[in-house]
Amino acid sequence: MIEASNITCAYGSRIAVHDLSLRVSPGEMVAVIGPNGSGKTTLLRALSRTLRPISGTVRLFGDDLSDLSPMESAQRVAVVPQFEEPAFAYTVRETIEMGRHPWCGGILGPEDAAQVERALGEFGLRALENRAFTQLSGGERQRVLLARALCQQTPAMLLDEPTAHMDVGYQTAALRKVASLAREGKCVVVALHDLNLATVFATRCALLFGGRLVAEGPVEDVLASGNLDEVYGTRFTRIREPMSGRLFVLPEVFQLEQRADRPRRVHVIGGGGSAAPLLSELWQLGHQVTLGVAYEGDSDFTAAQTFGIAAVCAPSFAALEGETMERAYRLAQDADVVIVSESPYGAANLPNLDLAQRLREDGKAVYVVSRCREQWDFTDGAATQKISALLASGATEIPFGEITLALASEG
Repeated sequence: MIEASNITCAYGSRIAVHDLSLRVSPGEMVAVIGPNGSGKTTLLRALSRTLRPISGTVRLFGDDLSDLSPMESAQRVAVVPQFEEPAFAYTVRETIEMGRHPWCGGILGPEDAAQVERALGEFGLRALENRAFTQLSGGERQRVLLARALCQQTPAMLLDEPTAHMDVGYQTAALRKVASLAREGKCVVVALHDLNLATVFATRCALLFGGRLVAEGPVEDVLASGNLDEVYGTRFTRIREPMSGRLFVLPEVFQLEQRADRPRRVHVIGGGGSAAPLLSELWQLGHQVTLGVAYEGDSDFTAAQTFGIAAVCAPSFAALEGETMERAYRLAQDADVVIVSESPYGAANLPNLDLAQRLREDGKAVYVVSRCREQWDFTDGAATQKISALLASGATEIPFGEITLALASEG
């Protein structure tokens, strides 16, 4: 167990962590979050014996951390820093081998060599093993440091922004591995900037601000708390991802003062994921939005579910016809404006353009988002003809970035 009790840490006269207590049990992965300067790194330095608190205590599995020798500490806790610049150009393999030094004193035996090989494989580093650590990219360096920590085989791990320089694929793979180590019984504390990575991988969350612990508990409880908005100085939208059921947070691009003075009723005709960003923006601005017809497997429909937007959907790849189109038409009847997003068209979803034409003939204001993608018409020109007819009947072509302004001027 890692247990910090009422610790206060300082750099000279500047207090960086104030009277903070935190306990991490075996099997837990605790995410430490908070804006820059909130004390995340300082807390991890105190937990790793790098920085001694000016008051309070840190205990590692029952022993006062300050009573442990550097070797004893290294046998209990592995550290992955934000940044490490070695004095010498050690190779990737040599850097990972350092994780075994607390156990072998620098002379690797068969078990040590096996752990090094395992770590090289776990983090996909075999092709880089003879490269100098100093010649690696930031993301590659972080993978090496994670491999070194894995190789160290300690019951506790402290990670400070371990995925900050990684591509998305490596981020998820690395944290999936760390989370599995926690499930196997390790104590893991990880400082994260990406709040949604905490949602996916952590078991608990500690929110810091100004060096103080503002909130602590199950990840979902902390992210749902109003403390999050206050600490980060922005409003967050909370959404529950339909497939996993997890709560995710999105910083609102548009603050309250940017909300529409006159919310409009907007029906969006999308497809192929083209409407998802439009639905998000319109919803954040306070407009009353509907969607249809969308396909069940499409991210447009997922976005509508996420924001609670009424939508007409059809089974994936089904031809849009009959009652499905009539339901979409009825749903759009109350709309002030119809927006046709930059969707690709094939034979199955071509009736969506007929729906737009029907609504235009009813006198609805129809906007057609300008088509930036090179290939979108997979109907031997039929979709292009329908778009042209729609524009000829009075619909307005408009770039995505001008939709908000256009809605403000409607009516």
